[in-house]
Amino acid sequence: MSGPSQSLVDDDARQIRPAPSLLNARAGDLADIGPGTVALAGVYCDHFSGGAPGGRFAPRQLRYAEWPALGGTLQHFEGLVDVGDLNVYPLNAAKTAQSLTRQARAIRATGARALFVGGDYSTTPALFRGAMDGMASDRRGLIRISRSADMHAYDTGADLVGRKCATRMLVDELRPSSSQWLLLLGSPLQRREDYVALQGTPANVLDLTLGGVQLGGQLQGSLAKLHSGCDGVYLSLDVDVLSAGVVRSGHARSMHGVGPDQLLGLLRALARLPVVAADLTGFVPEFGVPGRNDTRVVAGLLAALADVVRGGCR
Repeated sequence: MSGPSQSLVDDDARQIRPAPSLLNARAGDLADIGPGTVALAGVYCDHFSGGAPGGRFAPRQLRYAEWPALGGTLQHFEGLVDVGDLNVYPLNAAKTAQSLTRQARAIRATGARALFVGGDYSTTPALFRGAMDGMASDRRGLIRISRSADMHAYDTGADLVGRKCATRMLVDELRPSSSQWLLLLGSPLQRREDYVALQGTPANVLDLTLGGVQLGGQLQGSLAKLHSGCDGVYLSLDVDVLSAGVVRSGHARSMHGVGPDQLLGLLRALARLPVVAADLTGFVPEFGVPGRNDTRVVAGLLAALADVVRGGCR
């Protein structure tokens, strides 16, 4: 068997360079995480949602985005451990949902926080169940950041759901404590059905495109309610909230949306909440040179998300 290729060897130290990992985190497993650490996990899945195929490659592309061996410069974050990709079953939605919930629960059992990375919208409810396991039902919080309300009706017997009903499934799990969730949109609500599904609670829904003092005041009030009313918050960020053209291979296809700077500012505002788990979805990477800028934009969002989750450890 031949030795490692020259490109992977440091000529000075004669050691194999570390393998690519999310945010250049230390590679490990369940034995390497615990209280005070954040487990980064990829979700290699794009089989069950209404999103574009190819989202399964998001974790891989983000691992390579800032890998020093390819010229990356992203600094290592203390307390982060890349535990690899979670097990999924591409031909079996029920088994995939059960597996994701079980694995998210195993991470929570160690005392670590979790940050999941995948392109598929459908996995969020299953990950939410596992990551919030054991928490009092009326003390759980949810923040979802997306371009659309995603409040369409869904098959109550479904194990995994598409993007258009992802938020509704999550909100239904939190009822009747509807004050414990917040939906931040990159476009105004346009469907009457969305208002009906939200059951007359527009205070839980903020349009990020409004900006200004009014939005700032409403946001601070909502975050204060979540901070005082929740023992733990799950944060779900969909890349499609970005304005069209910012990430060409994402799902932003609307004139509405927010810019990266505004989104990063929003994430900083969330850092004081007790976020115990988060996910990043909606990124369908474009391979090759044209996709490098897109990947680095999303890598920056991932780093900001990691900081939010790490804030929950302080």
